[in-house]
Amino acid sequence: TWALGKWHLGFLSNDYTPTYRGYDRYVGYYSGAEQHFSHEKNGMGHNLYDLANNTGKEVAPCLGAVGNASATYSSYLFGNETLRLLDAHDPADPLYVYLAWNNVHDPCQAPQNYIEPHQGIKDSSRRSLAAMVSALDDQLTAVVDKLKA
Repeated sequence: TWALGKWHLGFLSNDYTPTYRGYDRYVGYYSGAEQHFSHEKNGMGHNLYDLANNTGKEVAPCLGAVGNASATYSSYLFGNETLRLLDAHDPADPLYVYLAWNNVHDPCQAPQNYIEPHQGIKDSSRRSLAAMVSALDDQLTAVVDKLKA
């Protein structure tokens, strides 16, 4: 079983994290929101890196196993990691994936190639939100296509 994306169910100790709650693998963040590119949690005078890569009882920050995670837009990160895991999965084995993308969640951030098609939207926050939804649509389509293949 895999969990990817937002885990807003506690992280006071390892016992609250996904791999201690029944998941075999987890790539994602624990707090309520994160910066979509840097994966930092900002607030109360702190900027903390909030991206985990856990397998079994190993709980660790995600610094390299899924590529340059610290610079990868969150939709790409969670979508591409799901695709990679699906490619490695034996279809004869049962599968459960909890995939919780953080689009459309503050902060409104999206790659420029998704913002440009929405230039007709005057309000910059609405434009960014539309771009976030477009990025999510593309990643979701890729995952659904992979499952149908």
